[in-house]
Amino acid sequence: MKHNNINKIFLLTSILALTGCSSAISSEAGQLNATGEATITASQILALLNGDVTVKGQATERTDYPEDYSFLSSTTTYTINRDYATLTNSNGRKVKMVKELDTGEIFFEDSSGILKKEYLTTTNTVSSYAVQSLFSDQLFSEVYSNPWDYIDSDDIFEDYSLSTVKACLVLEDYFGVSRNVESAKFVIENNQVTGLDFVVSDRPDGATDSSGNIISIPSIMEADLNFDFG
Repeated sequence: MKHNNINKIFLLTSILALTGCSSAISSEAGQLNATGEATITASQILALLNGDVTVKGQATERTDYPEDYSFLSSTTTYTINRDYATLTNSNGRKVKMVKELDTGEIFFEDSSGILKKEYLTTTNTVSSYAVQSLFSDQLFSEVYSNPWDYIDSDDIFEDYSLSTVKACLVLEDYFGVSRNVESAKFVIENNQVTGLDFVVSDRPDGATDSSGNIISIPSIMEADLNFDFG
């Protein structure tokens, strides 16, 4: 994937400098594989995912009924297409920011943890307002919860699989769906983490026909994520 440097996408006038996150892995020494080559470690993966990153992905939930009941079949698609970044404002405080790439909308966390949205005024100046739900200000952490804040290196195993409990958390935070996960494994290419592939457990679904017979059909989900760091 090719994107503009996400360190340049934000407009907030109070921002002076970026925190300097780059696509390079941390200075921690990597593990060695069977051929003696350095490999990225769990802590390095987490350092990247907690930094400036573009997250893209799709989860597709599908229920396929027999032909006589095909009108009950359904497909629902959930997507994420988002830039995450941390910047430093004029007071030296780190500011978490998110850009929704499909809409161009920019959100950030103010000093009170409130979610704010940037916009251009009629005079082409940048301003912002608090995002509300049911007349109450929303918290940035509630809307843009970062699953990697709750995952540590012990949750990532030697084969680059992720704990299924924490994989459920990632699935829910990024796609807004709650499903059991059988397995999840990071995609590693050229000693860089580029994605996360899920195997999601089927969920029982069904309906009752006109005769009162229960039709049991599994709800199937396929999901994957892609990461880009520059």
